[in-house]
Amino acid sequence: MNTIKSIRRAALLIAALLFLAGSAFSTEQRTTLLVLPFEVSSPEALEYVKSSLSDLLAARIGQEAQIHVYDPAKVKELLAGRSPLALSPEEIASLAQKSGARYLLLGRLTKLGDPWSIDAALFDPYTNQVVGRFTVEGENLNQMIPKAGELAESIRSRLVLFAKAPPPPPPSVEFKQPPESGAVPAPRTAPEGTTTLGKPWVSQPIPIEIRSIAVADLNGDGRNEIIVLGKTEIRVYQFAQTGLTLLASYAADRLHEFLYLDAGDLNGNRLAELYVTARTPELISSLVLEWSGRGLSSIASNLPWSFKVVETRQGFMLFGQATGVALFQGPIRRMAWRGRELTPL
Repeated sequence: MNTIKSIRRAALLIAALLFLAGSAFSTEQRTTLLVLPFEVSSPEALEYVKSSLSDLLAARIGQEAQIHVYDPAKVKELLAGRSPLALSPEEIASLAQKSGARYLLLGRLTKLGDPWSIDAALFDPYTNQVVGRFTVEGENLNQMIPKAGELAESIRSRLVLFAKAPPPPPPSVEFKQPPESGAVPAPRTAPEGTTTLGKPWVSQPIPIEIRSIAVADLNGDGRNEIIVLGKTEIRVYQFAQTGLTLLASYAADRLHEFLYLDAGDLNGNRLAELYVTARTPELISSLVLEWSGRGLSSIASNLPWSFKVVETRQGFMLFGQATGVALFQGPIRRMAWRGRELTPL
């Protein structure tokens, strides 16, 4: 508890000093940053760290004369109870407009046992792009203040650099959006008088970067769906007379990147689950999705495992590789559901 009080005192003291120092500079001459409350992933009750961490980062970053940090006391009112990592692009743009922010900072604190890590992302609401990713780690909470200072310094340096030379806009990629109904246009048929016998069926392009594909019955209708995984989105398609029809989609939050996908019914409810290997900038943080009746819902998240589903004569088997900061290192274990918890055997 003494550690937490120290974090709070440091954040409040630095914030007060920087407010007095920063008042001498014109806001119009500085880059405005909106620091959103960081999410917390931990079995412990760490809500007290949630607000203290964002206040501390705001205070440290605001030491730079060229940067104006939006008043942390007004951020809660702006969010109106919404989770920062779940905000839509439209909501992000609205926050930027209301606060006058050029960039937004959001992130997550992950703590399992004593070790912890902070993953932060610097977001440009006008291009809808992450323009900087940052990570710090510590062995216990006593290291939180100095490590947060290192994180703030990295972010501050990046913002000063952007003030001199803003990041380039994202490359323009043209593709035809699918119809509003969600149906992908039907594939072109062979010219009249010719045959397609022996030729593979090819759908029209799917407008995401495809990293992994799985086939499984997700909704229990007796028909297999095609599940396509992209960098930040998962799409579920069904075959129809007009081609492929989009059944559902699931988007990653701002910090996560999808890597790999497998499907199988491991919890015995006759609906295949999706085992999604995902990561933050430096940490494996996977999730499990299942059909909820209208779409995909998460039934487990922030799992430090890389997943692989194997189908055998006895049924599906799930394997996981415990992974921390380094990818694909550590023992491989068979996994199983115990109630609502996914655990190694």
